[in-house]
Amino acid sequence: MKQDHEFTTYESAISAVLMQVEKLSNPLIGAQYWLSPIGIFPESVKALAELRDRSKISTSLCVLSRVINFQLYENTRTTQSINDEHFWSIVGAQIQLIREKEKELGVL
Repeated sequence: MKQDHEFTTYESAISAVLMQVEKLSNPLIGAQYWLSPIGIFPESVKALAELRDRSKISTSLCVLSRVINFQLYENTRTTQSINDEHFWSIVGAQIQLIREKEKELGVL
């Protein structure tokens, strides 16, 4: 497929590549990049993929992971660290927001 428009940011170019790789060969690549770039939380990446599948949302794992990544950064601005419970509460909240938006748009 021909790229017919410029990417607005470096991040949008990276996301486009990751979403294609996710579809073609490695369904976990986006989550690995955004949430476990040096492989320190591989079990969380797999658990997130399973939770996304069970939630039956259409949004790609890559996009979901990027949204979670952004929320983690925002939360660490006011909190020293993010423990597992806090991480999974962020995940749950983001999946719920995505479900609501997909329902609103008629995707679900």
